[in-house]
Amino acid sequence: AVWMRQLGFNAYLYAPKSDAYLRARWGALYSPTVQSELSSVAERYRSCGLHFGVGLSPLGVNQRWTSENERALRVKLVQLVDIGVDFLGVFFDDMAGLTPDSLARQHDLLHVVRAELPNIALFACPSYYSDDPVLENVFGRMPEGYVEGFGRDLPSNTLPMWTGPEVCSHRINEADLESISARFGGPLALWDNYPVNDGRLRSNHLYLRPLADRARRGDLVQAHFCNPMNQANLSVLGLIGLSITYNLRSPAELQALADDFFGPELRLWLAQHAAAFEEEGLLKLSPERRAIIKRSLPPGNPAAVKELVDWLDDEYAFDPACLTDV
Repeated sequence: AVWMRQLGFNAYLYAPKSDAYLRARWGALYSPTVQSELSSVAERYRSCGLHFGVGLSPLGVNQRWTSENERALRVKLVQLVDIGVDFLGVFFDDMAGLTPDSLARQHDLLHVVRAELPNIALFACPSYYSDDPVLENVFGRMPEGYVEGFGRDLPSNTLPMWTGPEVCSHRINEADLESISARFGGPLALWDNYPVNDGRLRSNHLYLRPLADRARRGDLVQAHFCNPMNQANLSVLGLIGLSITYNLRSPAELQALADDFFGPELRLWLAQHAAAFEEEGLLKLSPERRAIIKRSLPPGNPAAVKELVDWLDDEYAFDPACLTDV
């Protein structure tokens, strides 16, 4: 939380796919122990000057939305308020079984959320959150007019989320932003899949180069979230690019932050290896080469060093919940 604030960020969204109480068991309540732990996490972020949000993925809503589901949702929202959420994301992505009636069910759920939580910012990720063909390959053909309909019937103070022209976009230009904003019928939030690496292919890579090639259009993009890598400490290097994009900190401040966070030697070493780790990845690194890399590691942030060594040792397994990384 401290380094996020140092980078100039103002919000953190907790939405791990590994948390069953936000996905498969979204209608069930956290235990008192877990609720207390999450409340402590929320307070920690707020004490650092960041808003704390939670992302809820209501699996099953595409097939059915019942009065029982609605009651469970209302009770769950009360618990999230008690935990201390400042904003909420509702994610309909990576859900199988979209039907012609699913869009109406999604909106019904969102309007319940807005009725229960009238004063907080709400973000909503549609089932098709990019024009990347991989989504239709995995989930079937997108219903005609789905994106336009999703944006048109959103409740008040709700921003649709979009990952760019690709699920993991290499670049997002002004024409991209203008096009999707017109289809949604208003401004949006970017849900940027960089430097995330939890997918089947991306888990073999580290993304250490700062986020780049993102257009700035404050009239069209009112929030910008980035998905970090499984390696939280190593993610700092990529996320520095978000600060650069929006001029949140000066280059000198960011250089000093990176040197302080990693240690100057390790920070330089990571920068020198960034291209190889991203473009070649683990699959092209022989056991001998991995051993050489580990021996060449300079001293620095112990947590970052451990993440790198664990990655080289294949300790970060692919998360099958990430359905769209082919």
